[in-house]
Amino acid sequence: MTTREAEWDDEGRAEVFAWLDYEDQQCPGCGGYLPDTTTHDYKTDVPHRCKRCDAIKRRQKEYSESPNPDALVIWPAEPKTS
Repeated sequence: MTTREAEWDDEGRAEVFAWLDYEDQQCPGCGGYLPDTTTHDYKTDVPHRCKRCDAIKRRQKEYSESPNPDALVIWPAEPKTS
């Protein structure tokens, strides 16, 4: 007879379920925690441009007419060297 140790103990399972519950309560738009973002008022400041996202979006436009562009999901980006 072989006895195997459980892959997850009670504490590990509780942590995973807590994390999944937290993820379920995140705003799909801003990523904020919905119990906070739906009860407090917010103000905004000027936006900040992520230069990495900017470079990736420019590159994605070059491939927009390629077959199945949604399948292109990995877009490496590195800082430019001087």
